[in-house]
Amino acid sequence: MEQYIIMRFKEDRYAVSISDIHEIIEFQPITAIPRSHYFLEGVINLRGKIVPVISLAKRLNQASAESTKHTRIVVVNHGVDVVGIIVDAVEQVVTFEEFSDPPAASRVFSKVGMADDLVVPIFSIKNLLESEGDQSHAG
Repeated sequence: MEQYIIMRFKEDRYAVSISDIHEIIEFQPITAIPRSHYFLEGVINLRGKIVPVISLAKRLNQASAESTKHTRIVVVNHGVDVVGIIVDAVEQVVTFEEFSDPPAASRVFSKVGMADDLVVPIFSIKNLLESEGDQSHAG
């Protein structure tokens, strides 16, 4: 059975398949990239590799929060590249017992996982990271 990492953003919980995760790192300074997509915070140097980092808050059209000691960058596999996603916290590993389809308007989710008292939307990494239909905000 596939395992998932539960991530927290504000009071909401989301999941990503462990198979999509490259690594999870502590929050670190990010170099801004002007004139990029509105949800791209910038880039980091991850052991000599330049990795783009997106704001989950901005991607979900929410206000960003200040980073805390719990803030993490979840580095996910995206094709042959990796991309970092800023989250408020990484909470636990879970195996869902059941799945259902997400609401039709929720393109960034592939399904909803259910286990015990948890009901958690699961991100489609491809849809979360693609910018089709998004408006780039010049900076």
